Amino acid sequence: MLRAAFAVALVVGLAACKPDSDGGGATLRVDSVGDGGRAETLMRQQALDVTSQGLVQFDAAGQTVPGLATSWRIADDGLSVIFRLRAAKWSDGRPVTAEQVVLSFQRLLAPASRSTLKPLLGRIVNAPQVASGRLAPRTLGISAPVNNIVEIRLSAPMPELLQLLALPDATVRRSGGNAPVNGAFLRDTGETAVPDQQRFKRNPDFHAADSVKLGALNLTATADPTAAVARFTRDATDVVVGGGIGSLGEVRALTKPATLHVEPVRGVYGYVANVRSGPLADVRVRTALAMAIDREALVRRLFTADDVPPLAALLPDSLVAAPVQPSWSHLSVEERLASARALLADAGYGPDRPLTVNLRLPAGRGHAVVAAAVAADWQALGVETKTLAEPDAAYTRAMAAGDFDLAVVERASPVDTPWALLAPLGCAARIGGYCNKDADALVAAALTVKDPPKRVEALGQAQSLMLIDTPMISLFVPVRWSLVSPQVSGWVDNPGGHHPLARLTKNQRRRLIN
Repeated sequence: MLRAAFAVALVVGLAACKPDSDGGGATLRVDSVGDGGRAETLMRQQALDVTSQGLVQFDAAGQTVPGLATSWRIADDGLSVIFRLRAAKWSDGRPVTAEQVVLSFQRLLAPASRSTLKPLLGRIVNAPQVASGRLAPRTLGISAPVNNIVEIRLSAPMPELLQLLALPDATVRRSGGNAPVNGAFLRDTGETAVPDQQRFKRNPDFHAADSVKLGALNLTATADPTAAVARFTRDATDVVVGGGIGSLGEVRALTKPATLHVEPVRGVYGYVANVRSGPLADVRVRTALAMAIDREALVRRLFTADDVPPLAALLPDSLVAAPVQPSWSHLSVEERLASARALLADAGYGPDRPLTVNLRLPAGRGHAVVAAAVAADWQALGVETKTLAEPDAAYTRAMAAGDFDLAVVERASPVDTPWALLAPLGCAARIGGYCNKDADALVAAALTVKDPPKRVEALGQAQSLMLIDTPMISLFVPVRWSLVSPQVSGWVDNPGGHHPLARLTKNQRRRLIN
């Protein structure tokens, strides 16, 4: 009788427990954060990444590995890359064909496309002409000679091509809002859907479905990083991604060190100048302000680890073969201050006519902390700094209207290439009104030249011209922070910040039910 009673109790106890997610695999809950609409953009990219595959993809460590292509071969001259496709299926059961891959890239590079990858893929044969509408999409240098082969032809070698093809925007998709997908997950539109949240369930037709350990994904965009941190600490979400300098100090104070991941990115944090009007229209003023900042002391004072390198150039050293520094970078702090005072005096500023600059900041306490430290350095020149911190929408409008003397910029390149950071300084963007046609021509030459040493030379000359102009004042290499629950495994920190959600695993907790 005792044995029978024990057996019944055991069965009842097991029946009273169930995993967090039925149907195999746990549900991973992910919050994306960021100002200026970055949270929504990041969530959209995550949705693309889990529902679609590219020719190649990122692994957990941010390295490019096979995706829809099982292999690829790069020609000796670097001007042709041939991909061999695997036997993959769309979620409607139809096979993925090479012709569909070609059509997907033609849509990506069409004039109507808003993809940020368009300028970065400009070395694909005829890509600029197709993007501008001067040539038909069929002339794009991507073809399908046979049903399982795709060839991409380039006008100049492009070492970063595979990384670009692994980004979510380069995934292979069919046209239409409700088109079938080929990725690890399907959009969940059933009764379990929650407003303002994107939900996904595992795709049984995915070619590597056995490798996917998650049963479902819930993605949420949270503009307020503090709210996302609060959700994480009360176990309402498993992963928070996309945090930046503005909220780094707060997240350090509010979370356990073991759950916080801080990754330097390939980018630049600094202040863009309004070169059209106001005091910053004078290059002498811009140069003086750039010279007066003690960047090494700033990062030591504000950040608790060596994960935020100081930066006076326009590009971090990791993105260029031959780093280019400002002409004054070799001077001591005292020598720079003396030169800066002379420049300001030459521009007409001094004790009788003090300089006041207005600095716009996006939301986030971290931006204000950095601005206060910079303002202290400028005060040594007799410069007064007035900061204006405002909500993201107002900040974005002010930036678009050019309503600033200086404004925060926090840019990052998704791959190992400088072009994503140089494009905002080009004449096409005219951010802050800046345009140097000679520098633009050199950047264009660096993009098209086939000889690597000549490419490095042209890029260095372009940077030198821009540094003389000082269209922005760089401060340091920014970081991105993420929060990862101890229940989640498979997360690997990497410089690109690439963390494919479909490669993560979550331990299933068991909960009691009545």
